[in-house]
Amino acid sequence: MPRNLMHRLLLSFALCLSLTRLTAAAEIPPVDDPETQVRDYVDALVRQDFDGVMKVACGAGNPTDCEFGKGLRDALISLKGRKLTSTGNVLDLSFPEAVREIYFSMRADDYTPVYLRFTYRMSDTGWRHAASRFATGSSDALFPASLLEGSLVGLTGTNRTGPATVVDETSEKTMAGIAKRDYESVTTAIQRAIPDISERTKSSIDNFVDTMKPYNLSHIRKIIDREMDGFRQQFYYAVVSDKDAMFIRLTYAKANGQWWLYNIQSATDNRGIIPADILKDTFAILPAL
Repeated sequence: MPRNLMHRLLLSFALCLSLTRLTAAAEIPPVDDPETQVRDYVDALVRQDFDGVMKVACGAGNPTDCEFGKGLRDALISLKGRKLTSTGNVLDLSFPEAVREIYFSMRADDYTPVYLRFTYRMSDTGWRHAASRFATGSSDALFPASLLEGSLVGLTGTNRTGPATVVDETSEKTMAGIAKRDYESVTTAIQRAIPDISERTKSSIDNFVDTMKPYNLSHIRKIIDREMDGFRQQFYYAVVSDKDAMFIRLTYAKANGQWWLYNIQSATDNRGIIPADILKDTFAILPAL
């Protein structure tokens, strides 16, 4: 982007807020090993035991017909009556203590590929199965686009390397303040990273801080740190109790040789899936199929 255009954008800076508070999901039991649970799901599907899928989801000690289990069973019921053969775990992506995705492939009727994606997110009591997707395709299909929506695929490339910078310091202070519920330090860190503070900008910062206050953020982890052509974007992931997951994105732009905070976005999704809003206009994009 030309420097003069960048300068105008910075002068008219406004925080972009995209925060949606979702309805809390039904209680989902924690699991010690997501991969073991996924294999139990697949084994039940191979046996055509859809009630068994529901029981695996509900976990030991819980009602065998819990709402989460029912939802998963009903989502997969379209595979009933088809001969299913497991072909194995094909992809396992994880941001430690944040979110994990396991992809399994199967064959239906000895020919049609079936792809399953199981998303887990970390809570204070361990990993919890948060969401599932499955898709079928032709014999030469690989990961249909619908399977990759909101996924970690494309977000796990090489991050920026090198010594810490002022940008790192600003981001760390902002996120540390949110985790400690020290909102005064959050406001200070953001204001110091913006070139010109207008009344509108102050109001936007106050609005952002106010949206953070209802949440008890734990397990805050930086998951993406990229720099490209004068821009650098940082992604953070935060688990909010056992109910919601929040993604926060800080974008910095460079003008006259100095990095400035240009944009903050946040979005929640109780399934641990990365919301589409947080991926808009970013360098971390899903691959074209």
